[in-house]
Amino acid sequence: MINRIEISMAGKQNNPRKTNMRYLNIKYSGYAALTLGSVCGITGLSGVRFPHKMKVHKYSAYLAGITSLWHLGAIKQWDKIFSKNKNK
Repeated sequence: MINRIEISMAGKQNNPRKTNMRYLNIKYSGYAALTLGSVCGITGLSGVRFPHKMKVHKYSAYLAGITSLWHLGAIKQWDKIFSKNKNK
């Protein structure tokens, strides 16, 4: 006979609002990184010509890098580093 195993969640609080915000954060940061990376790639092509092309390319590359790190941090839950957690 197999014994039933129960896991206690005494130290952890499941806050649905925080969980929902985490997934929205991942969603929005991913879309932002994808969009800005695409803008950077398109403006990097030699066939695309419009005024201030290099400024758009440079700033979209910076923002794509920042939003990519934001996306990675949201996935890896780096926000726990900055929050004070009393239940360790």
